[in-house]
Amino acid sequence: MSMIDTLNREKTLAMKAKSAAGTAEEREAADLRLSVVRMLLGAISEAETSGKQRTTLNDEQVVSLLKKEAAKRRATAQTFEEAGRTLRAQQETWEAEYIGTFLPRETSPEAIEEFIVRYVAETDLPAGGKAIGVVLGALKAEFSSFDTRAASEAVRKYL
Repeated sequence: MSMIDTLNREKTLAMKAKSAAGTAEEREAADLRLSVVRMLLGAISEAETSGKQRTTLNDEQVVSLLKKEAAKRRATAQTFEEAGRTLRAQQETWEAEYIGTFLPRETSPEAIEEFIVRYVAETDLPAGGKAIGVVLGALKAEFSSFDTRAASEAVRKYL
């Protein structure tokens, strides 16, 4: 099932949960889920129609878009937190976490570090900044999903 199909299925489930909700809290939770999924589907639709020709995003592009949307929510939550609007910050944080449920699991930092240590020990790396690029390229070839910022810091630590 594609990512877009998964989001459409989640939209249907949220709509059913909203109509079947017994309490106001259940209805509000389902409504929040529904609004986030609709926002994600809207962002996908906008990305598909933003160029000169309409395109269909593949799963990799959808995952990239979802990561950007989650990052926006985390940044907004931090801004609200700094402004003293904790309730709004909590909602943005929840939205980012909910978006994260649609993303593939990232490789653990421990597995990344283990790979880096092994790769650095087994490979004759070029000197300087090129070594970081070589190791990050090997990481991308080995793992499908990982935090690139944390991986880059780990590579610098071991070089």
